[in-house]
Amino acid sequence: MNDGGRYSIQSPFVSNLPPTRPTLSPPFTFRMLQNTELARAMGFDDDETKYEFVGNIGEVTKQIGNAVPVNLAAALVGAILRQTEKPEDVC
Repeated sequence: MNDGGRYSIQSPFVSNLPPTRPTLSPPFTFRMLQNTELARAMGFDDDETKYEFVGNIGEVTKQIGNAVPVNLAAALVGAILRQTEKPEDVC
């Protein structure tokens, strides 16, 4: 601070609070979602005949994470099909 109780942009701002990291009490813990839960979150059906993931647990997790969400893919394909079905406007 400079004179008059104003802060200067030339000096760093000093906080009165100590730097702390948030901590969780024992009843609050995080866990990694299972691959079936991840697949559901991405919109995949539980019906394994439609979608089949191949590989070990890590590879399957990667495949699900890299996938385009099912509903987004369906919306994109629908929009493209509707656009191609429209007759072109002739000027």
